[in-house]
Amino acid sequence: MEIFKDLIFTHPNFDVPVELHKRLFQFEPKGLTEEFGRSIGFERVPTISNAHYCLYLILHGAVCLWKRMKWLADLSLLARSMPHDLRCEVMHVAKKFGCEIAVASSLLFAERIFPGSLDENWKSLTAAFEDHPHSQKLEGLYLNMMASEQIRHPSLPLKAYLTSSVADLIFVGKMDLMPNMIRRYLASLSLRI
Repeated sequence: MEIFKDLIFTHPNFDVPVELHKRLFQFEPKGLTEEFGRSIGFERVPTISNAHYCLYLILHGAVCLWKRMKWLADLSLLARSMPHDLRCEVMHVAKKFGCEIAVASSLLFAERIFPGSLDENWKSLTAAFEDHPHSQKLEGLYLNMMASEQIRHPSLPLKAYLTSSVADLIFVGKMDLMPNMIRRYLASLSLRI
């Protein structure tokens, strides 16, 4: 079992980091990285016309609780330029991996911070999530992170140490509990050594 999702190499002369990823996220639903890889073809550079890549961009921000305003501004621009059929495909793939609430809450948060991010089509796709308690909880976490002076994840309940913390909020009901608990435990041991 791999403990870390990526390795970072930094060029000594130019101080340029390069990340090599084994999987997209530290904790993720089974099959997400594999399906992403198949959708983009490992030889090509992904583009924003690919639903899986758009989903990855949104989920990256959500997993990090939108700690960088620039990412949210990028999401606002992405939402404004995404064609209808691609929007539907993004939401379909998100539903498959249990992260449609995180996607919708991210889009609704972008609209809250940057009014005009969502047109009527987006609003109809996200309307069912607007008053959803889980969506509101995520939006609250996003807002707290953005308002925080420190860039770190907020304290979550004790169960966060036994599960996958933010990933459990993003990928609702799709996390394999035991492999993630083991990975988290091994990662904590390796960081102590």
